[in-house]
Amino acid sequence: MRLYVQPTRDVIDGRVVSADSLQVAPHHAHLLEHLRTNGLVRGLPCDPSTLRTYSSEDVRSRICSGDQSWRDLVAPEVATLIDRQGYFGASCDTVAPGSR
Repeated sequence: MRLYVQPTRDVIDGRVVSADSLQVAPHHAHLLEHLRTNGLVRGLPCDPSTLRTYSSEDVRSRICSGDQSWRDLVAPEVATLIDRQGYFGASCDTVAPGSR
């Protein structure tokens, strides 16, 4: 299995966060480095000027409140999957607040 990472902007300082620049807790750093080295975490190409600053919590909140603007925050393919399978394969009632 491979994880393809869409770049985003940090919600605090606006910098671009990609598969290559992602920082994790020190006790997970060795795992992330292993995944990168073995090609199991790959960045998706993206024009930084098109990136927005929002969190997955923003998207979840909009989905669960019925606010259709969440569709503007995800790729069309992702919106189709969410429509078909629910948010992360679950309904909003079963997704714990703050889980990502």
